[in-house]
Amino acid sequence: MSLSHLKIRKLLVPVVYLFLVWTVSSKAANNDSIIVAGADSTQIAPSANEKYLIIHTISVTGNNRTKTRIIFRELTLHAGDTILPSALEALIMKSRNNILNTHLFNFVRIDTIPWFRNQIDILVDVKERWYLFPIPTFDIAERNFNTWLENPNLERASYGFFLVDNNFRGLKSNLTFQFRIGYAQQLQITYAIPYLNKKQTSGLGCGFSYNRNREIYYSTENNQLDYYKNTDFVREEWVGKLNYSLRTGFYTTQTAEIRYVQSSISDSLASLNKDYFGGGATQFQLFIAGYRFRRDCRDSKAYPLKGYFLGFDLVKQGLGILKNESANLFYVSASARKYWQLFDRFYFDAMIKGKLTDNEQPPYYLQSALGYGDYVRGYEYYVIDGQSFSLLKTNFHYQLVRPSVYHVNSLQNERFNTIPYAVYLTLFADAAYVEDNYYFKNNPLTNNLLIGGGAGVDFVTYYDIVIRMECSMNRMEQVGLFLHFVAPF
Repeated sequence: MSLSHLKIRKLLVPVVYLFLVWTVSSKAANNDSIIVAGADSTQIAPSANEKYLIIHTISVTGNNRTKTRIIFRELTLHAGDTILPSALEALIMKSRNNILNTHLFNFVRIDTIPWFRNQIDILVDVKERWYLFPIPTFDIAERNFNTWLENPNLERASYGFFLVDNNFRGLKSNLTFQFRIGYAQQLQITYAIPYLNKKQTSGLGCGFSYNRNREIYYSTENNQLDYYKNTDFVREEWVGKLNYSLRTGFYTTQTAEIRYVQSSISDSLASLNKDYFGGGATQFQLFIAGYRFRRDCRDSKAYPLKGYFLGFDLVKQGLGILKNESANLFYVSASARKYWQLFDRFYFDAMIKGKLTDNEQPPYYLQSALGYGDYVRGYEYYVIDGQSFSLLKTNFHYQLVRPSVYHVNSLQNERFNTIPYAVYLTLFADAAYVEDNYYFKNNPLTNNLLIGGGAGVDFVTYYDIVIRMECSMNRMEQVGLFLHFVAPF
């Protein structure tokens, strides 16, 4: 084992272990069921001045398209449950957060109505989102918006049509179709059914995509991507996938997936980097099998402030099914995140994420670490490729504007005329280490400690929209202003 592998493990393993101990042994409020007396829960004796409440009925209104059973799936309350009054508010809050985290509704309200003696009725009122989006698309071939702003070039634009139904048949199924022409051409179809069985625990997904590009990156020099461009298409790629998911309780999901990839590049591109597919090859094909585990106990998936998240992936690239599979690699990645409310408007959160790859040399085509989806803030303009990495991100938030609602009286559609919003001031600090044993030459940021930090403003609104404006500085004392459109993690 290399020295850098040891460095990564020394940094990654203890921190992940601490997160696991902290979160798994945290308060019962983070569990799937709390303080409910019923057939599937633990009875807790009330105090001398506290009597049980019994839920008489639960009804749902406002779901014009969504099937009622999809909403009931997320409730921690059930008709016939016996509950302590002191636990009712927490159960209602958990149910509301669960329903909002389906990403099917803009607003959810849960009220209790006295019925008879110590019996109550529960009324769940929802405001559905707009689910069907036929959208013309205009895309720029860049890793992120900030790299394009550094050198705007409309010649690298693609345009087409994107159609998505996020609640197909009212069953939370997701159907997407994308057609794109221009600089990068794409045809993609995906379909995901979250619940196949009566208990709503099993799901199935499938997808197909075809891509071809006139320009792609083929190597990394000075932590920048080198691109090759031609009037003809330089890469053509087919991908098919099939996955099965199992969701037990409210917060734990496991997914098994198998994927087939077939790709080809031009001779001229292969001559520029013989390691792109490996051995100067122009053809690439393999099967990929993966297992994914997620334990998501955050109050909000779009912009979490409380709770925790645990996840890991096991991925085998190359199964020996084909005679000439182009790779034989295995890697594991893991992520642990924790969110605290410190005071009334003050919040803190931290994430540790890492990836470990076996010692086989991957083709450049399969190698990625930081600079794509994951990054250290302050290094948005850089790519730090490698086989393994560890990443630590921390945020301190001050809630400048509490969650509020703005009504647009000129709009008649209730899916758009009521706009929630909140504003947060943030301070952040990140650190990472990327290991690269094969392609590190002329990439000075690889195999070195990366540190970045700064301050920003986050704007959060409906349809999971987050706009972050951040000013950050990296270890080289380079200062930049960056724009992002998702939560920090």
